[in-house]
Amino acid sequence: MASRALTALLFMPLMATALEKLDDSSMSDVVAQEGVRLISEYELYIQNMALIDTDDGGKISLSDINLSTRANRRQEIDFKIASKTELHEGYGDSCITTPAACSDELGLAFFNRDLPFDLEVGAVEINGKSIGKVGITNFEVDAFSQYAHNAAFLAPLTANERSFNVTAFAGGADGRGINFSIYVPKTAQFDQYYESDGVKLASTVRFIDADPESTTLSTINQDGATVPTTIDDYQGGLDMTNITVDVVDDGLLLGLPEMEDGVIAITDFRIGNDDIGYDFINDIIFKDIDLMGGSVLLKPDEVAGHSSINMDITVNQGTGFTFVYRDDFDQINARISLAENLEIRGASINSSSENGLELGLGQIKGQVLIDNITLSPNSLTSAQRQVQAPLGELTMNLNIANTSYLHIRGN
Repeated sequence: MASRALTALLFMPLMATALEKLDDSSMSDVVAQEGVRLISEYELYIQNMALIDTDDGGKISLSDINLSTRANRRQEIDFKIASKTELHEGYGDSCITTPAACSDELGLAFFNRDLPFDLEVGAVEINGKSIGKVGITNFEVDAFSQYAHNAAFLAPLTANERSFNVTAFAGGADGRGINFSIYVPKTAQFDQYYESDGVKLASTVRFIDADPESTTLSTINQDGATVPTTIDDYQGGLDMTNITVDVVDDGLLLGLPEMEDGVIAITDFRIGNDDIGYDFINDIIFKDIDLMGGSVLLKPDEVAGHSSINMDITVNQGTGFTFVYRDDFDQINARISLAENLEIRGASINSSSENGLELGLGQIKGQVLIDNITLSPNSLTSAQRQVQAPLGELTMNLNIANTSYLHIRGN
């Protein structure tokens, strides 16, 4: 039942999709002159989806699931077959400056021009006990273009650089799998919430440390100086490459992405509801996100008749990010990175009627470095913050026994 519901969830949007051949003018901002545009509006309701452990009847269920485009808005996706050269140059870059990214190899590309959807789950239950409601709402691929005052700020971006994009090529880890790239633009934004007993903990997630509602983005930079500025002056977006999928003898092998200088800004943390109003807390920013790849091997339980999912995970040395915790006046910054590979062996996910959701942490080994720790007022410029004396550094050598676990239950 769960698998059928999941299949319906994935393919329902396409059932209402209109296909139209793109003419030369409409494709001029893409990368070539041929392609198909998928246009859809949908409203999908699933009463219940459940994952049931056949060992002892443990059950995790999602109820009252609503997935829909917003009123008077359409989902628009451009699909095409193109070479790596065409796709790369479609982002405003040149094969002369980065020749390694270009070749005549053909692949599939999906350019999500507009994804105005809401996804809400009315109840998340573990063994029949609710742990609350969750939702992702007001998703926008190009939130900044919703405001006319951002026209000059957005001017440098190509159409592809303002789209949520997925490309796929043959390859994988051993030449028999698939290589993916996923591009989340700087312009994307959505709201998220967790609700319990009528009270929400909510936030807005952006991929740039800038508010699209601000009317001064094109004239005032991140340090508050009055100078001409565009979105190119801001770090941001998530450009994840070399994601691989392979079927191997032991299970499903996933290659973790590589990325430089990504940003995830979780802003406007707030608690309350629409009736009583919200109290705003603070912001958490993950910037300078560098992913150096790695792997996740998903494999079945080694014990015959058991149904847990086992995992071996490697996160490569050098992976890291800068953590920023910020209120209205001050902020704390710290760089967190892996000084050596993080190795996790024998991690597992399972559900049981007694313990609820069981997360086996496995054997964890690695070294984490936390440095460039600073405390400063928000008024400091970027240059001033870079030369500020750090508070020190911390090195953590991790060695967690494979008997460690976490159980999550409804209360």
